[in-house]
Amino acid sequence: MPVPNYLGVNPDIYNNDNEIQYIETIADLHGGAKFSVIGNTYSMDILRERLEKSLNQTIKFVQEKQLSRISVLSLGDIVQGMLRVSDVKLNEKWVSDALVFVMRLMADYLNKLSAYCYVDFYQVCFSNHDQPRMLGTKANELAGEDLGKIFFAYITDILSNNDRVKVIGDTENNCLEFNFAGFDCIALHGHTVSNLKTLSKDLSAHYRKFYDYVFVGHTHSAQIFTNEAGDEYDMETIVSSSVVGIDPYADKLLVGSKPSVQILGFHKTYGHVETKKIIL
Repeated sequence: MPVPNYLGVNPDIYNNDNEIQYIETIADLHGGAKFSVIGNTYSMDILRERLEKSLNQTIKFVQEKQLSRISVLSLGDIVQGMLRVSDVKLNEKWVSDALVFVMRLMADYLNKLSAYCYVDFYQVCFSNHDQPRMLGTKANELAGEDLGKIFFAYITDILSNNDRVKVIGDTENNCLEFNFAGFDCIALHGHTVSNLKTLSKDLSAHYRKFYDYVFVGHTHSAQIFTNEAGDEYDMETIVSSSVVGIDPYADKLLVGSKPSVQILGFHKTYGHVETKKIIL
């Protein structure tokens, strides 16, 4: 993919000592899904339009803040997938077609964004809708067959000649650990979580490590849970909103929220201090 001409601020001014660094969460694209419910209509064309709006608003944010770097965190459910035969029959395209469609959209998204700043792209590689369920298998029985790993490999390869985009992921583990703005973070889709309020403690017990921030998708509705007080900041579980918005399942439960992405600002001392929601 051709690297775009640089249109942002001088990248040489960026350094890791900036007081506030920003990360954008993109979750639950459900590419291939097609439906209409009260408050939301969705298709592959609408997904393209929403990502175009997100990109334009993110570029505007980068320019206003004069940023030379931003992080983007993808939290899974890239495609609607094949959880059930009934779902596959309702999809707008075959799952393989939807996967190719979304991979190209996201590669283009990151490439165009890199015209304005450096981009660190973090990818959670395991989620329920990206997980094929072969005939007769149960949820997570063949978790290793996740399409998120194909997505991660494609993005890595197609943007390999763009030194302004760094792709980070973990194709071996359900969770992705990383350090952001000096804080220990962990991200996961959230389909295996039984209790969001205890998730931070559960992960700390499982991995024998304390996490300042936990990032989750899956619920389609943004929430923040304060887990504990750090030295100068709150330790939080941050649940991302979704690109798909309210879907037929959420509609039946009478829950859901507007489609959106979020840009979160982290102060090097005080942690998460800023949130910008981009309604799609």
